[in-house]
Amino acid sequence: MFLESAYFNNEASLVQIHHAILAQVAANKEMVELDLESIHRGIFPGKKFNEAYLRVLLTKLIKLIEKFIETEYCSVPYHKKFEVLQRFKLKRNYESLIKKTISLEPENFKDDLFYLSKSLLYEDYNAYLSPSIGDHIEDYKHNIIEFNRNFDIYFISKKLKSLCNITNDQAILNTQYELTYKDELLKIIYSEQLDEIIPIRLYKLLYRLINKEDGVYDPFVDLVKENAQKLSIDEVFNFLAHAQNYCIKQINSSKFEFFEKMHELYVYRIENNFILSQNEINPRLFKNVVNTALRVGETDWTYDFIKTYSKFLPKSEYEKAYNFNMAFYQFEMKHYSKTIELLSKVDYDDLYYGFNVRMLLMKSYYELDEMEALDHLLLSFKIFISRKKGISDYYKLAHQNVILIVKKLVEVNPRDKKKLSAIKLKFESLKPVAETAWLKEKFAEFGV
Repeated sequence: MFLESAYFNNEASLVQIHHAILAQVAANKEMVELDLESIHRGIFPGKKFNEAYLRVLLTKLIKLIEKFIETEYCSVPYHKKFEVLQRFKLKRNYESLIKKTISLEPENFKDDLFYLSKSLLYEDYNAYLSPSIGDHIEDYKHNIIEFNRNFDIYFISKKLKSLCNITNDQAILNTQYELTYKDELLKIIYSEQLDEIIPIRLYKLLYRLINKEDGVYDPFVDLVKENAQKLSIDEVFNFLAHAQNYCIKQINSSKFEFFEKMHELYVYRIENNFILSQNEINPRLFKNVVNTALRVGETDWTYDFIKTYSKFLPKSEYEKAYNFNMAFYQFEMKHYSKTIELLSKVDYDDLYYGFNVRMLLMKSYYELDEMEALDHLLLSFKIFISRKKGISDYYKLAHQNVILIVKKLVEVNPRDKKKLSAIKLKFESLKPVAETAWLKEKFAEFGV
């Protein structure tokens, strides 16, 4: 305890007084005045009651309590300081503490909680000044202005964040939500208003990124990197995940230069320790890092990554994640039989792995010319897609389209350039299509 620490207190009697006060309060919660003689007898048995000396000790105890408040106050993040002030609201030092808090500028990122806390501090300070408002009218008016400014920033930041989450969910989960003040938020997004507030600028860019607007990716990623060390780890992960999802959507639209951009993003995450969360790596992130690195030809880098970071996979996910990603690596090394062997150890019915395992099996059977196995797989894959709920239409269509094209390639005579060209035209007309890079390779091999 603070009072029992020799670093802060070298008088044992102060601890005894503290315990005696707590005992009196516990025995009678309605008490309005301490029984000082009782406290004195308990601490100094047999000695004559000396009220003056006891009050000196009580003054020292109060100063130690105030020291505790300051220590507690200084140790908590900015958005918790208001809580501390409310818990230890002592008239003798409250005004100086609240003024000190308001003037503080945290070294780390000023997120929405910072602006909420600041607005609450201004509001509480005015409540404190209210009984003597005539003596503090200028402070009172200033606090009202600052309360509104900070609360507006908090509110707009929160609403922009909500708008981004809802827009993203609607695209992935194929659902609709109502959001109040959307028109007002869009006016802010497509203006320079509040660009000086970093959380707001980030969410303005993020909204445009989620909507796949051109020319937004680089400014968004640059702004995240500039402020990454000031952001919470959760915010960094969230922003980088959105950047990666944007890259994936661009790649699915045949903009293959985004493989390089996404690999650069993953390398940045690894080099700046933004890859692990609570000493674990998310299996989906692990898979995306492997996939992207292989697509840009970094096979040695990929093998090293799998061996180095697989130990950080959650124990419950380790076996299937390791086997799937090593199968991915083996496929790129053109070891197709080894790929199939490793995939046999992964659960096909798992919603996440179900799509990826079938896709990799499809390509492996195709490369090995195992047409009977491929035919059965394509049929079961179509059924799997149709039966799975909670998957966006976009994701389903991307996989249905690749099945359609592969089925046509299996059935066509490889010497029939006319039909092959027609299939290629069909492929180019479809949007979206998963595995577009691999399909382009196959058409190139046919010479069309």
